[in-house]
Amino acid sequence: MRPTGAILMMTMMMMLMMMMFMWGSAEGIADMCKKNPPVPCKYQVSGGGEWYQLGDNRCTRAFFYETHLNFDDAEKTCQKYKIGGFNGHLVSIHSQAQLNEVLCAMYKVHPGKPHYWIGLRFMNDPYYIDFFFYGWTDGTEYAYRNFANGQPDKFLLREECIEMNYWSWGLWNDERCWANRPYMCAVRYR
Repeated sequence: MRPTGAILMMTMMMMLMMMMFMWGSAEGIADMCKKNPPVPCKYQVSGGGEWYQLGDNRCTRAFFYETHLNFDDAEKTCQKYKIGGFNGHLVSIHSQAQLNEVLCAMYKVHPGKPHYWIGLRFMNDPYYIDFFFYGWTDGTEYAYRNFANGQPDKFLLREECIEMNYWSWGLWNDERCWANRPYMCAVRYR
């Protein structure tokens, strides 16, 4: 085989392996969500729509069919949703169990593995000892992480906001904040 033929063959094999990996990943998420389907939210969220339970104190909703927004506009949109005195934010995720609930809510809305904004972003705070760190837009502690291998990489020092479902369901990636994406909101109710 000529070198170009070998390269073509290798590329086709890698694409086939990637497609098999992605298919297996979608099958895994489908099975998980069939066993543990999203539970409708216990409370009414202002603005309506289909909201699902997240843990024991939040409701969450994936916005795929609405206009895709950049990170800051998605966060502002989430803040318009309320339960009682609590405003929404882009979703924060603090455990594998919460990640699974978020995944199943996303999967129910669209099974195609779109990249959604979640509420994690790179912060620049001169009062913080390291000056630069990641933080959730809702102000909760950032301890749980689920980045894809090699991420975050802050590619060309332009990627400061976090999207979910990069490479495979549930994996996180840093992305340019101005990119338009579907997004996931969460609203506390206590």
